[in-house]
Amino acid sequence: MKNILSLIILTLLSGTLALGQSLDDAIRFSQTGLTGTARSAAMGNAFGALGGDFSSLSINPAGIAIYRSSEVSITPSLIYNNTKSTYFGSYSEDDDWSFPFNQIGFVSTNKMLNGDEKGIVSTHFAMGYNRLNNFNQNSVIQGDGVKSSMLGQFVIDADGYNPKKLDGFGNSLAFSTWLIDTLPGIGNQYFNAWKAIDQDGNVFWRANNGLDQRRVTDKSGYAGEYVFTMGINISNFLMIGGTFGIQSIHYRETSTYSEYNSYGLYYEDSDITTPRDADLDYYNYYSYLNQTGTGLNFKFGVIIKPIPILRLGASIHTPTYYSILEQWDNQIVVHYKGDTEPLTETSKVGEYNYNFRTPFKATGSAALVLGKYMILSADYEYSNYSSSEFKPIAYSDNHLKDLNSLKDLNSQIDKRFKKAHKFRGGIEFKPLPQVGFRGGISYQDTPYKEQYQDKQSTFLTYSSGIGYRTMRYFIDFAYMLTNREYDYYNYNWDSSNDEYHGTPQPARIASKDNQFILTLGYRF
Repeated sequence: MKNILSLIILTLLSGTLALGQSLDDAIRFSQTGLTGTARSAAMGNAFGALGGDFSSLSINPAGIAIYRSSEVSITPSLIYNNTKSTYFGSYSEDDDWSFPFNQIGFVSTNKMLNGDEKGIVSTHFAMGYNRLNNFNQNSVIQGDGVKSSMLGQFVIDADGYNPKKLDGFGNSLAFSTWLIDTLPGIGNQYFNAWKAIDQDGNVFWRANNGLDQRRVTDKSGYAGEYVFTMGINISNFLMIGGTFGIQSIHYRETSTYSEYNSYGLYYEDSDITTPRDADLDYYNYYSYLNQTGTGLNFKFGVIIKPIPILRLGASIHTPTYYSILEQWDNQIVVHYKGDTEPLTETSKVGEYNYNFRTPFKATGSAALVLGKYMILSADYEYSNYSSSEFKPIAYSDNHLKDLNSLKDLNSQIDKRFKKAHKFRGGIEFKPLPQVGFRGGISYQDTPYKEQYQDKQSTFLTYSSGIGYRTMRYFIDFAYMLTNREYDYYNYNWDSSNDEYHGTPQPARIASKDNQFILTLGYRF
């Protein structure tokens, strides 16, 4: 790892899975970016050993045993996302606003009637919700003079198949609108509308000055966890806790991808064959994806206090076992020069159920509680992304095809993913007993092995906040800034296809989430 974090989003060989599952999905289902309460967020969510905060129940359940009273809390927030892209020298920018609830929860603390500080001091129960991830993002990618095309991807996906056997989505729609066509005399090999065939049968690229490309993408959704936690405080020395988690994920993505013939097409001679008598002017490729899922997991953790100022914590998270329902559809609208009406083809709505298993996680934590005036805390989290796995849910008419497709994807997960690490750190300074100033930082390692990282990227979160607390009430405010940088491919293929289809180039994406968080709580 050359930089602090690399998060590479690759659109890998989209023909591998007609169903649509990808490595992108595996990362989306597996990675978490807990926001939770304002206090936790302000301190970088480094609460694995600190505890005493509702967010800690999704990190180390033993944190529930730190509570000295019962409480209820609620955390609304506001997120402003700004995304910038650079593609073939062109710069684009878009933004998005969202207003999620980060957390709502109830904690019950039951102290032993004898008040003895030895043995079982208190028992605890909690239930509520923690938000784990935010997917809201609008982006624009614009590039001029690009000398490759998504039509090359359609050709690669279609090659080897009779037109009647195409997938019914991308390459099938392209064939129906003459964006791709079979080579003369060969029923299962294709070429695309930016190319032509001379009288000797040679296929050549006609857009010598390149194409203008544009992608507009709207992403929305979230991942969250409903927690049911129990804990026990033994002699104010050992805290033990367990959380049963029900995770939910909702993700929707709509995109419009366009290619324009802005510079004219080159003709080597007049005796050429094209998919249409008229030149292709431009086309729009619309795609829609909706994913919803529910998963189950269990977390177990401990916290010990070897000396009054030191807390040490450890926790393990079982994999989350998700059941995912995925729906998608595509549409292509093609404009040919000289035609008065565009050609339009729309796919059916695809639907598929499958299972997904996230990686196992383990966390080690430490915190220093320096009297009533200062707290220092740090967490380390380990997970092995290569252990992620897709599985079909039930047998169907396409079960063998589905099984082979998911088997290929799992092979890619094992080949490309690795063990990853996450670090969190936080500080709280209290100049007055009721007032605390906080700061934090976190960063996350890339799940990709080094040889599959096209360009190093960063994924950093900085946070700060302030809180006011009395015996009964508390109010906390936090600001979080998350910086993500990554490469995004509109299309991609194995380098062995570069000579014929050109070399795909990624857009460089820089995305920032500015999150403002407010927690209101009452103790009793």
